Amino acid sequence: MIFIDLSNKNELYCKKIIDLLNKNNGDIVVNCNYINYAKDNVKIINTTDERELADYAIKSEMVLIFDINDYKKYVNYCKRIIMVLDSKNNKLSRDINKLCIEFSEINDINNIIRMEKSKKKNKKSNMDLFLYFILITIIFSLSLLSIRKSETINNLNNEKKNLSDSITDLRKINKNYTNYLFLGDSITDYYDLDKYYEEYKVVNSGISGNQTSDILDDLQKRAYVYNPSTIFLLIGTNDYIHNKKEDETVNNIKEIVEKLNKNLPNAKIYLESIYPVNNTDDKKISKSMVSIRNNTSIKKINSELKKYCNDKNCTYLDMYSLLEDKDGNLKLEYTKEGLHMSDKGYEVITKELKKYMHK
Repeated sequence: MIFIDLSNKNELYCKKIIDLLNKNNGDIVVNCNYINYAKDNVKIINTTDERELADYAIKSEMVLIFDINDYKKYVNYCKRIIMVLDSKNNKLSRDINKLCIEFSEINDINNIIRMEKSKKKNKKSNMDLFLYFILITIIFSLSLLSIRKSETINNLNNEKKNLSDSITDLRKINKNYTNYLFLGDSITDYYDLDKYYEEYKVVNSGISGNQTSDILDDLQKRAYVYNPSTIFLLIGTNDYIHNKKEDETVNNIKEIVEKLNKNLPNAKIYLESIYPVNNTDDKKISKSMVSIRNNTSIKKINSELKKYCNDKNCTYLDMYSLLEDKDGNLKLEYTKEGLHMSDKGYEVITKELKKYMHK
């Protein structure tokens, strides 16, 4: 909106200005004493109320005044004040330096208004261009991300295929190859296979701290790539410290066996029972190491695993009975601290497992 104050001008002067303003298209409000001169493009008001005048000034892009004394009425409210002079010879007070623009002729009013509209239009156009640039940048960035995502997926698929091909080739080469894979947690990890099975081809795929879900999620690297002829699987004791329920541990072990059977159909699978623990008060025992593991629960899990192996393509090995004392605890001479095996413990285990191995 453009606001024009003609309140101090006579009727002839106001009519002349309003006639000029009517040539413009836009929202124009004139304050004067002659409401009857309103035009299609010009709204006439007649007020001396300072609040009302301030409100119009605040809403306007610019205010045109024709008397320097009107400057003080609008200086605190409008974005831009323009003073229109009667002629080039008008003498102005010092306050004119505070005004934004001065014009020497009344006929310049339409040019002033057109210039203001043009600036506003250009500003909007520039903003539109800026927004358009931002939009194009976003679209381009998203396109790049989509392309990179697609390339990443393709690369992963190619790597998966290459790995699968490598496994297939390895299986063809090793069709008659005899090797033994020991798959499990720290009890397997700490098992010195080269020492106890020096006459056999053995692979230690035990990782300290593993629980059943860890092996289940990593069978590709932990088992398939080795194409073993025989697998000794010992896992489950660490599920206790991760608060897994007995059923969850049993189901995870079953799934491990099923995946091994599916992907290594020629491999013989021996599922070892979870070993007993010793949580007695003997000075050798570390209560913090044994933690919440308990033999009553371990026996329940082992019972379920035994039933499962009777119906599936795996052989259950009751290592628990081999390692327990008269009270059902892990024998003290077989353990370092109540959980892990001593050298004596590994010797007993080795003697038992060798019954299922051939050179």
